[in-house]
Amino acid sequence: MADELQALLDRIHEDGLKKAEAERQALLDKASDEAKRLIAEAKAEAERLRHEAEQSAALLQAKGEQSLRQAARDVLLSLRGELSRRVVAVARAGTVDALAGPALADLIATLVQRFVETGGREQRLEVLLSPEQQAALAAGLEKALAADLRKHVELSPVAGLKGGFRLKIAGEDVVYDFTDEALAEALSAFLSPKLAALVGGKES
Repeated sequence: MADELQALLDRIHEDGLKKAEAERQALLDKASDEAKRLIAEAKAEAERLRHEAEQSAALLQAKGEQSLRQAARDVLLSLRGELSRRVVAVARAGTVDALAGPALADLIATLVQRFVETGGREQRLEVLLSPEQQAALAAGLEKALAADLRKHVELSPVAGLKGGFRLKIAGEDVVYDFTDEALAEALSAFLSPKLAALVGGKES
């Protein structure tokens, strides 16, 4: 009887040990699976964060390069604008000097002479100029033009003209503009492509 009881107790103990071992192993397996899952999630999250960081860095770099290009374009346009303004100012100052005093009288005398030589003997040229220049120019033309040529030209003062002159054939509507503003514009328009090439741009 005692042997049978001992055997029963031994069997109960052994079954308990096996059950405890099975439960322990199940817990270990579950913990291992959970650990693997957490590691996989952590790796996926790390990869996602790395990818986002790379995208953000690329976007920042692209924006930085775009901003630099825009800034370079702005500087270039500003430089071209300033150069153009200075060229116009210099051209205007130069034409004012060139179209004043004896030089202006000589130029008009040459134009009158060529006009008469090319078939304008029966017509008159009207020179529109500033009132301030009229007196000085009349005296200059007296010296520069022969008497027979002087009858082909008439000086007409026009308020508002600062420098240079406009030339008109009497009886016709065509006016040739040789004012300082017109000549400065023509000169700056001619120089614009050269200025663009100088500062590395293209004329649009």
